[in-house]
Amino acid sequence: MQRYAELAANWGLEQAAEQPACSRQRAHAAVAAYRNSAAALTKSRQTRATNWPAAVTARVRALGMPNARFVVAVEPAAAACRTRTCDDLVRFDFSANPGQPPRAAGESRVRRQLSRVSLALQ
Repeated sequence: MQRYAELAANWGLEQAAEQPACSRQRAHAAVAAYRNSAAALTKSRQTRATNWPAAVTARVRALGMPNARFVVAVEPAAAACRTRTCDDLVRFDFSANPGQPPRAAGESRVRRQLSRVSLALQ
């Protein structure tokens, strides 16, 4: 019963924990529907993560950074980090120099180059 209470609380179905099997079935159905939607969203993000970065990289290179690389990483979120709306971690990585691996856009070294990336995205 405690597991159903946790599921119910996580997915906004608080009443399901207090009601009999019918509510449990609804809670399970809601979680299954969420998982299906989340899987479709993950697939869509992964598809875009392979196509979109090439266009951004080309635009950044045209702005005077010939060795730039822009990468989008879509990774599964740890169970503790999952929310009602997201099962993925989406990270933007960037490198402006040859031989340097792309790093998370939030790192201070990368932030200096982000104004050009911002121009490319606009």
